[in-house]
Amino acid sequence: MKNILQSLIDDYGNEKVVQAAKQILDQEQNKRAGQYHELVTPDKILEVFQLLEASTKDIAEAGYAVDVAYANRRDLVKEITKLETSIELDEAEAFMQIDGNKVQIDGSTVTLSNDKMRSAYQKFVTKDHRVVLGDLEAELKAIEIDIYKAKERQDEAKQSASVIKARAHVQSSLLQFLV
Repeated sequence: MKNILQSLIDDYGNEKVVQAAKQILDQEQNKRAGQYHELVTPDKILEVFQLLEASTKDIAEAGYAVDVAYANRRDLVKEITKLETSIELDEAEAFMQIDGNKVQIDGSTVTLSNDKMRSAYQKFVTKDHRVVLGDLEAELKAIEIDIYKAKERQDEAKQSASVIKARAHVQSSLLQFLV
């Protein structure tokens, strides 16, 4: 290669060889830059901006859904706690109404001969509250599933935004390279 260059310089002169080399390199550089221009057209840049805007909106909506689910959970936990306290108070009151081993249930006198029967009586007194409590606990589980799903959607939105952000960085670097 060195011998070929030296023979070209000898035949045509140093300036003409340098000028020809610059022309060839410029053509190659323009050819390569032309490949990158397709990635940084105004339409492609606008597309990335729109994707960034949409992903930001998706993240905000997913975050709002998580916040709403947690607020619903908080309200339901408060309600459950109040109901559990009410059940405990009603059971204590039922225990206080036991006269010796006897209690009045629906107009008839029932004898509570052991602890299991007394416990059953207390649960009988609070059966309606316990049904409501069971429904609320089922609703709480459904809300916890909603929280999980909302967090998954939020994570997915963050991951897609990360990909779009990387694409925007590539375009930015290409623009800086081409300028």
